Amino acid sequence: MGFNLSTVLSVLFLAYMGNNIYTMYQLFNPETCQPSDPGQKCLSPYIEKDAQSLFPLTQLRLYVSPRSDNLGILQGG
Repeated sequence: MGFNLSTVLSVLFLAYMGNNIYTMYQLFNPETCQPSDPGQKCLSPYIEKDAQSLFPLTQLRLYVSPRSDNLGILQGG
C-alpha cells in the first residue's frame, strides 16, 4: 500500500491549516500574567477581576442615525 502525492499533500495542508488555527487562537487569547511569574512574556488585562475572579460588566454604546447631519447632536454642537 503506497501513498500517492495527493494524499501526502492533503495531510501536509491539513497540518498547516491546523497550525494556523492554533496560532490565531493564541493571538486572540493570550496567556494572562500570574503573580508568581512576573518575568514571563504575558499580558495583563486593563480591567481587573473582582473578588470572585469575575470581570465587571462593561457596555458598548452604538449610536445609529439615518442621516449624517445628526452627528452634531452627539458632539454637543
